Amino acid sequence: MSAKVKVRVLEGAYPGMEYVFDRSTKWVVGSAADCQLSLPSDEYFTVSGHHCLLSIDPPHIWVRDLGSLNGTFVNGLKIGQRSTYHLVEDTVMTPTLYRLLESGDKLQVGKWIFGVDVEILKKTEKTLSPKSGPTTSSRTCSKASTRSKPNVKMLPRA
Repeated sequence: MSAKVKVRVLEGAYPGMEYVFDRSTKWVVGSAADCQLSLPSDEYFTVSGHHCLLSIDPPHIWVRDLGSLNGTFVNGLKIGQRSTYHLVEDTVMTPTLYRLLESGDKLQVGKWIFGVDVEILKKTEKTLSPKSGPTTSSRTCSKASTRSKPNVKMLPRA
């Protein structure tokens, strides 16, 4: 069994843009250039430089606030934020817990809203077809076709 995690921009500068993950990875989301998902700032600077962390291991995805000023929200509920009266340099970070996201959840980072979709792919099983026998993967078919002789007629020498 394999799985994919999809994160789609629902609201923000690029609505409809989708990120698909089929293996384990960690993505920092924020407005800083070194973030794996670097979001452009809006006029109110609602996205912190390193706002939150997505930890992805399909079929699971977790989010953790990284001490953002405006907070990170899942389905409208705040999951983390630093105190507004502290400067970043003076902030003693209290580790926030990871929050497991599920299919249909909405993640909000500043004015950006992302939809989460978890897709579990089942292994395709070989099935019998009345005309062709067992079906095979395209990789097997292409190997078989390279082994067969080309259909070429030989012309007599002049």
